[in-house]
Amino acid sequence: ILAKEENQEKVEDLVNLGVKEANLPKNITLEKLHQLPEECGVYYFYDEEGDIVYVGKSINIKKRVMEHFANQKAKGQLLQRMVFNISYEVTGSELVALLQESHEIKQLHPPVNKAQRAREFQHILYSYENDDGYMCLDTMRISEKKKQQKENVVRAYSSAAGAKSALNQLIDEFELCQLHCNVHASAPCFAYHLDNCKGACIGKELVEDYNERVCDAIASMEVDFKKDFVILDKGRNLEEKSVILVENGQYKGFGFIDINESVSDVEGLKDVVKPFQHNPEVVRIIHHFLFKDKVEKVVVLERG
Repeated sequence: ILAKEENQEKVEDLVNLGVKEANLPKNITLEKLHQLPEECGVYYFYDEEGDIVYVGKSINIKKRVMEHFANQKAKGQLLQRMVFNISYEVTGSELVALLQESHEIKQLHPPVNKAQRAREFQHILYSYENDDGYMCLDTMRISEKKKQQKENVVRAYSSAAGAKSALNQLIDEFELCQLHCNVHASAPCFAYHLDNCKGACIGKELVEDYNERVCDAIASMEVDFKKDFVILDKGRNLEEKSVILVENGQYKGFGFIDINESVSDVEGLKDVVKPFQHNPEVVRIIHHFLFKDKVEKVVVLERG
């Protein structure tokens, strides 16, 4: 059936994932694309001068790259005009691929990665003192310039939902007043009726006592991870595992170890873990994978 003349074009489209050789960038052939691995990792597009113009990640590098060149929308056409060469790094782990992609985009500023490079954390959780002396928490959207000038920013988020969620978690964990967190508009607040607020909204709780809890809540936000841990995930082959290290509340980097190697020796891990910068983007990525349980294993470490 496949050999029939009328089916030949459909067969070729299937094999080449819809890529038309006439639409490929110069110096890129279907043969080169078919040599790309069908594995998880990060890929790099270069222009004719050897400069990186785009960085991407995929659980199937070959399939994703071919999709770029099959795409006839504006981005696909731009890549078809700019790309002259391709390289890649297999990571095995999707989490490692995302962490590496994020780092590379921030370091290299590829021109086609505008959407990711322009990502800003413009929603903030901030504190202020009201007329009665109570410390209050609230969220707002703010420009990057004004955010840098604002002294009472507790944490910045990429979305309003993320900022609101963080505030609600603090309210629940530290029994904060919903009125003083701008969640409830009148006194007494709803949480007071549920015995989750100690009465700051009606002046029942002393300013000093309430403010001490708010300070504890703010202090809890100074660390992005409450525990130290190592994430074990897929390696680049069956003989190894990827390791992502979080120490002292911060992401330290990732590396690869032999599948039989112990992760209890943190100092030993540091020899194989390549250091990477801690920032809000990697915190969001790691939290997402932990929440979705998308990693093979998490080993909690004892803090020294």
